[in-house]
Amino acid sequence: MGLIFSYIWRTDEEEQDAEEEEEEDGPWSLQELQQKCRQTPEGLMELNLQNCGLTSVPSSVFRLEEVQILNISWNKLTHLSAGIGALRQLQVLHVEHNQLSSLPAELADCANLAELHAGWNSLSCLPARYRRMTNLKVLSLYSNDFKSLPDSVPLMTSLEYADFEHNSLKGLPMSLSKSKVKVLKLGMNQFQHVPLVLVSMPSLEILDIC
Repeated sequence: MGLIFSYIWRTDEEEQDAEEEEEEDGPWSLQELQQKCRQTPEGLMELNLQNCGLTSVPSSVFRLEEVQILNISWNKLTHLSAGIGALRQLQVLHVEHNQLSSLPAELADCANLAELHAGWNSLSCLPARYRRMTNLKVLSLYSNDFKSLPDSVPLMTSLEYADFEHNSLKGLPMSLSKSKVKVLKLGMNQFQHVPLVLVSMPSLEILDIC
């Protein structure tokens, strides 16, 4: 009787929350998403939801703890849930060609993340917690709205490849001289002259600033 009574008197707000939770599950159940996972030739577990017309990431995705590569590019995402931080095995994230204006700080909880591809969005900053991404090697943020280089970038101690082409950068911080970046892409920005810090980057091998 107690259970029946509780159900009858569930408020309109609770009903709405329940409906929103159902919507967040999206078009696939957890079992269906598991069936979509494929192993790459390198032996990594990949979930590819590219070009699926998604406006949000199904909450069940964040329960797939075995996923190492997640591709949610070419969708209509305006928000990426903090739930992404639950994917502790994640190594590669593709979110290119969406409508994101920010990325969740919780992505820094994915300690194994080695590649972040987020080009063609509307990003203008990165969370300060991203300085903790000590295993990140590839950071691709071309065609966004960055007016300055995020402070966290020079502190990513394993970063080797950084792409900031097609942004609105006017200068670079001197802290970049401590970076281990080998490939730096800065073309199509708003530099009036070549930033001096570039000659102080000891590991830099390839520079594109045209």
